[in-house]
Amino acid sequence: MHIDLTFTHKNIPLFFYGLGVYSTCVASMKTIPLTRGQVTIVDDEDYDHLMRWKWCCSTGGYAVSSIPIGGGKQETIRMHRIINNTPKGLFTDHIDGDRLNNCKSNLRQCTNRQNQMNQKPRIATSKYKGVCFHKLKNLWTAYIRDSSRRILHLGYFKDEEDAAIMYNVAAQFFYGEYAYLNKGI
Repeated sequence: MHIDLTFTHKNIPLFFYGLGVYSTCVASMKTIPLTRGQVTIVDDEDYDHLMRWKWCCSTGGYAVSSIPIGGGKQETIRMHRIINNTPKGLFTDHIDGDRLNNCKSNLRQCTNRQNQMNQKPRIATSKYKGVCFHKLKNLWTAYIRDSSRRILHLGYFKDEEDAAIMYNVAAQFFYGEYAYLNKGI
């Protein structure tokens, strides 16, 4: 196993990734340095193929590179799409939500809708996904989008955590394996 203690990933020394404490990599892994002081982790078997390009950390937090396409033009490629061999029209989902964990065991092909199901919560009135505070009622409300993208109201709750639990139940029902579940409740 290749362990590189000179880099950190998400401020965790990569030694811990090598022990399998944080990573979903099942095979041995290597790190590829990026710009912005970041590194990405990849399976050992993909390392040599990926090192043909110079990789950067995009403003969105992905490992990207530019390749010439002729006529003086460049095309941006994303590492996770190369590793997962994702065809046009489909997306590559990082199962654990970590855009720099590019181990094959952490990547899956999906539709745009499935990829959106696994998004982390955005900054709002609640720290939980699918939960917001209703000022007029002075209660927490839980909501989710169904497969037709309609917003479904799941109820009002005195406690933010109860609303988050209700969202988790609905997310598992509607989104299955692609559900992003609230943690720490």
